[in-house]
Amino acid sequence: MDVVASNHDDSEAIVGECKWRNADKLNHEMIDTLIARAALLPKVRKTYLYFFVKEATDNF
Repeated sequence: MDVVASNHDDSEAIVGECKWRNADKLNHEMIDTLIARAALLPKVRKTYLYFFVKEATDNF
């Protein structure tokens, strides 16, 4: 996780990962890994997951 920002009571958080690659290089394993890492945050009930990539494509 490269970016984590939570609200005032830590019940919701934005969790993101920066990738120096194009969006078409992302795969489901990367998404699953980010989901698993976000689940480790204590007290967070709702997460918003983001990938920040070098160049966006229509596929993702």
